[in-house]
Amino acid sequence: MTRGVSGPQFAGEDSAATGSSGNLDLFGARHPQRTWSKKTAGASHALCTVTIVAQDLGRLIDEITVDAYGLDEQLMGFLQVFLDEVTLPASGGVLGSAVEVVGFDFEGDERRGLVAQCRHGKGKGTVSLVDVCFEPDSIAGWLHAAYRTWLGLPPFPAHQPPYWTWPST
Repeated sequence: MTRGVSGPQFAGEDSAATGSSGNLDLFGARHPQRTWSKKTAGASHALCTVTIVAQDLGRLIDEITVDAYGLDEQLMGFLQVFLDEVTLPASGGVLGSAVEVVGFDFEGDERRGLVAQCRHGKGKGTVSLVDVCFEPDSIAGWLHAAYRTWLGLPPFPAHQPPYWTWPST
């Protein structure tokens, strides 16, 4: 089978696109398996760092949701940590615009999840917390990465601030 448009070649994709490499999506379209053919400096270090961050996020999620039975209690666990640990107002971004997050809440809608009350200029509004992006080296950014991970969404770039240890033991 030949394609009318020639796209980029990935390692593991043959030029004739015979179907021997790649995966089918839900609609039957073929997508090549994307593998990198050349090693980049620090590639194994990056993989190791991602694994460590994922493990740290997993431990944080476990700590936040311990003894929480049901989705609403787990959301309330996340809300309580955001309220206790994030200094407000916190700087963030929504759709590329800088905002100040002035509060967090759970309005009872499990589909929407937690919300953030935001200010931008003279305006203010409430948005779903998953849509807010925080500074990567902030407590808010780290908690937000855990929240998005718990929801099954890819986290925005974040790492645990070295000065923050939670829970304090």
